[in-house]
Amino acid sequence: MRMAISFKQMLLGLVQHMPSPLIRAAYRMPFVARMGSRLLKSAAATGEAQIVTIRQGPLAGMKLQVDANTPHYYWIKGHDEPAMLNVMKEHVQPGSCVIDIGSHIGVETLMLCQWVGEQGKVISVEPDPVNFQALQTNIQINNITNAQLQPIALSDQSGKLHFIHGQGVLCRLVDDPNDPTIGPQQLITVDVLTLDELYAEGNEKIDFLKIDVEDYEVQVLNGATRFLAQQHPALIVELHSYQSAMGCSEVLQKAGYDIKLVDTSQPDLMTYLATQPRTHFEQGFERCHLLATYSENTSHQEGDA
Repeated sequence: MRMAISFKQMLLGLVQHMPSPLIRAAYRMPFVARMGSRLLKSAAATGEAQIVTIRQGPLAGMKLQVDANTPHYYWIKGHDEPAMLNVMKEHVQPGSCVIDIGSHIGVETLMLCQWVGEQGKVISVEPDPVNFQALQTNIQINNITNAQLQPIALSDQSGKLHFIHGQGVLCRLVDDPNDPTIGPQQLITVDVLTLDELYAEGNEKIDFLKIDVEDYEVQVLNGATRFLAQQHPALIVELHSYQSAMGCSEVLQKAGYDIKLVDTSQPDLMTYLATQPRTHFEQGFERCHLLATYSENTSHQEGDA
């Protein structure tokens, strides 16, 4: 057993020292990329915490705790959603206060902490206990001091809700634990608040929200109507289904926001949705990101009255 773990650690170490041009070349060959992905996933699944150095991308040189559920592109080739990151960076300034909702193990949190600087702050929200432990570790090993970590979920109600646990980036809240589409998942209960409760009037100004909650986006926004009306932050929301896209669009436009897609060939949401199946989570919808910015145009507000 120890020999197998040592071999896996050697494999991780070897990849850590591969020249970047060789890594980029490997990713251009689908067979090699798939084989490498399986090997890296196996190497990370030793039962022990593995700390690696991020090789490329905006976090190059920083450390990351990984396991079998960690997407290997986080630390091998850099983040795989550059359009989304570029838009985030445009809307996050030094000194900004940002909420990262659904922060997983903290990859985007680490970026946001760099962008806001010492005078800014990132509130990182992650309910899954496994992810949250890795999030804490990644904040600590990179000596980050401007992050505030919240081990909760956000929705349109407070209390406790069922949560699919231990699935890495696919952890999520579920309304019905007996839903047959969920399958034999490991369910736990987690503490839940609304954004309206978490940031009531009088709290600091929030400049930007990132929401990635695996098809629970509408519930998060429905629990933030007062927050959005008072704070008017810019938002980037990862959409996971046709229903989520329609629901988020309705809530945000009613709140006076202009919306567009940032990582598709078609920035108009409705035009894009015409190409997508009207299916639920994980049933063929091509995930995309919605950028929402508050408009001072009073016609929005008058139309909503």
